[in-house]
Amino acid sequence: MEYTTKERQALIGTCRKWTQPLAVEKAFDHILGSDKILDYGCGMYRTLQYKLRELGYDAHGYDLAFHDTSWGREGYYDVVIASNVLNVQPDAKRAVEVLEELGRIAGRLIIFNYPNSPRKWKCTAKMLRVAAKISLPEWDLKHEYYGSGTLTVATRKEGS
Repeated sequence: MEYTTKERQALIGTCRKWTQPLAVEKAFDHILGSDKILDYGCGMYRTLQYKLRELGYDAHGYDLAFHDTSWGREGYYDVVIASNVLNVQPDAKRAVEVLEELGRIAGRLIIFNYPNSPRKWKCTAKMLRVAAKISLPEWDLKHEYYGSGTLTVATRKEGS
């Protein structure tokens, strides 16, 4: 997926250093000790990646801030987590591309959230759930609402 220079800079500019627990942490009970994990959109501070490593997981990070688009993300990861990624995409087309990429690089589990704020493009949580269902046809999606958005845990369907 190719971003324009302007889109790439805008995405990198959304990076924050998180000090509070992240919504995706609510889904950590789905992660196995042997899982290889990718924090997709980890940000320059890699907060979630480091937290996962502190918990003993084999965690890796990818972000536009320090990887170019030719970086080989197509390696196998059991779990892919995208925390605060979809909400900062410039438009629906890019969000769908991200969802499709998550489906390609995840082996058995995808965890992502869609916070109420900030949102770079106008899309309701319901619309995003529909986009996720279409973009990830080989995945069972479970959505949970939390105070400031929606958390989705997707598991690969049997035989997919």
